[in-house]
Amino acid sequence: MRTVEKMVRMPVCIGQEPLVGNYYTVECKLCGWVGSSEVLTDDCQCTQDEGDRLCLGDTDEIGTDRLLEIVQAMDRRHGPRRQDLAHGPLATELLGKV
Repeated sequence: MRTVEKMVRMPVCIGQEPLVGNYYTVECKLCGWVGSSEVLTDDCQCTQDEGDRLCLGDTDEIGTDRLLEIVQAMDRRHGPRRQDLAHGPLATELLGKV
């Protein structure tokens, strides 16, 4: 049986602001940034630096399924370093906070 791998879009930048309160995870349609809605403009536009200006791309809320795709794709990209991290408490903690 042949295994088919799904192509997953990887974010070019991941925000550093923690998800707290009523904020949620978003992904910019223009630059690909993923992060907290806390740092968006009032119109829910991306505020990532693009040289001498802000991106201001529209964003979409993403759920745990998309976040899991990103984590798994990052794990595949970095190769089999330490398998215990991919399945251990760190991954569980990260996904549990979403």
